[in-house]
Amino acid sequence: SLNDWGAEMRTIGRIGTRRSLSSEWWQPLGAGSPWYVAPFFAIGAGATDVFEGGRRVVRTGFTGAQVGAALGRQLSDWGDIRAGIGRVAQHESVLIPEDPSSASHLTGSVRFVQLRIDTLEPIAFPVQGQLLLAEWVQAAAHDPAARKSAQAQLTALAAFNFGDWAGHVYGEWARAQDGPAPLRLGGFLRLSGSEPLSISGSTVVLGRLVLARRIGYLPATLGGALRAGFSLELGAGLAPDEQVHFGTMKQAGSGFLALDTRFGPLYVGAGATRGSGGTFYLFLGPIW
Repeated sequence: SLNDWGAEMRTIGRIGTRRSLSSEWWQPLGAGSPWYVAPFFAIGAGATDVFEGGRRVVRTGFTGAQVGAALGRQLSDWGDIRAGIGRVAQHESVLIPEDPSSASHLTGSVRFVQLRIDTLEPIAFPVQGQLLLAEWVQAAAHDPAARKSAQAQLTALAAFNFGDWAGHVYGEWARAQDGPAPLRLGGFLRLSGSEPLSISGSTVVLGRLVLARRIGYLPATLGGALRAGFSLELGAGLAPDEQVHFGTMKQAGSGFLALDTRFGPLYVGAGATRGSGGTFYLFLGPIW
């Protein structure tokens, strides 16, 4: 607690291909109050690839900053709902092939509503509980003549277990009025075997089933359970005039070993997407 009303501050830094720094001050509106305000800021930079037919065709670089505030309410110890406003500035340019004339700078305001419900246990490999994330964002460009655009996304996960078996079912949907949806597919458990973040569209859908069996335990000084499992995945990135049906969906699957180590869950696996080849994976940390 940072004051008598129980304020908290969370700051997150990220390094690598994508760099970012963000911070949020969470301030209850009274001692023990479920209502709160949360001013925040974020800055970031990095690069992203554009794919056509599963191949990289362009790499773009970006820098951006965002500042805003939210009003929210805690829903006991299982959820949170908030609404807020913010200002966003972003600069983009094509890095490969280099094209200085492609540089663009956008500024504008955003409004958002978010709902989060999370009862998953444990975080390393959930075996019980549910997760629901819903978000709506509307952006207005600096130019008053420009049309406002909106994005929406919904993510749901339900975990289960019976005996030595555990797993989850997962669904994801995202849509944008203009441009690509806020979620992209590709990578482990997101159409395994496809290049990470290589599948986009104005609408993105994904569904999967993950099932794993506990086959042993690490020594107590090193961690916990060792599991062997697999996933079945179905998803697509759709153009504005495409409808969601089985014929447009990509089929994928994976097999993996999951070790609950002292440094977080470690996953070693291999995956394949029908018609797109296969990939080996190594992850340290929760990926749900």
